[in-house]
Amino acid sequence: MQMTGTVLSIGPRTLTVRNEESGEAIVVNFNNPRAFNVGDRVRVTYTGIMTMSEPPQITATNIQLVQPPVHRPPPGGGPGHRPPPFPLPPPPGGGPGHRPPPFPLPPPPAPPIFTPIPREIRAQVIRRENNFLIVRNVANNQILRADTRDARFFCVGRFVTIRFNSIFPGLPPRMDVIDVLPVC
Repeated sequence: MQMTGTVLSIGPRTLTVRNEESGEAIVVNFNNPRAFNVGDRVRVTYTGIMTMSEPPQITATNIQLVQPPVHRPPPGGGPGHRPPPFPLPPPPGGGPGHRPPPFPLPPPPAPPIFTPIPREIRAQVIRRENNFLIVRNVANNQILRADTRDARFFCVGRFVTIRFNSIFPGLPPRMDVIDVLPVC
C-alpha cells in the first residue's frame, strides 16, 4: 500500500508524516529516517498493516522523496547562488522600495483537527473483573482488555459488541472503550 504526505518530525527510527488524503498524522517505522528532513513531501510504501493506536503506526518497506527540498542559499549568496523562484517577504516595517500588495492576502489555512472515528468489534468474554473484561476478538482471535464499569453485567462465554476509539499497547492491548453492548 502507498501513502503520500509531509514529514512533520523525525525520531531515531521513525518519521511522523501527515497523510495528504486523510490529514491524519501517522508514525512511520523505518530504518533510515535521517535521510529525510521536516517538510519533505514523501511517498511511503508500507506493509498494509496499521495499528489502531493514537497516532496510528505503519512499517515502511520504502520511502521516496516526491518533491526535492527547497534550495536555501548560504547567507550573503556566494558562488553558484541563485535567487529564489518566489519573491521574499519584505523586512518588518517595509524597507527601501517596499510596496504593499495590491490586495489583502488570505490567512493561512488552519491545520486539520483530528477527530477519532469510533471503531467496533464483536468479541467473546473470556474473563471479567470488577472494572474490565478480557475478550477474544471474533475477527482475528486477538485477546484484548476492555475497561468498562459495566463488566459485572457480562457473563463469561457470551458475545459482546465493543465500540472504542483506539487500542493502547500492552499485554493484553487495552482498548479506549466507548461502550459495551450484549449481542442478542
